[in-house]
Amino acid sequence: MVNEKYVCPQCGKESEKPGQCQNCQVELVAICPVCGNPIVGEHIHPED
Repeated sequence: MVNEKYVCPQCGKESEKPGQCQNCQVELVAICPVCGNPIVGEHIHPED
């Protein structure tokens, strides 16, 4: 998916890269840039 965002499930801070929230030290969750819903499951395929 192109332009996905990552958001902290605790404080809501957004990032363009996956990883941990600098504030909460929890894993960021990928969200859809169009609807804002979390992206889960095996349907995520990076574009070449």
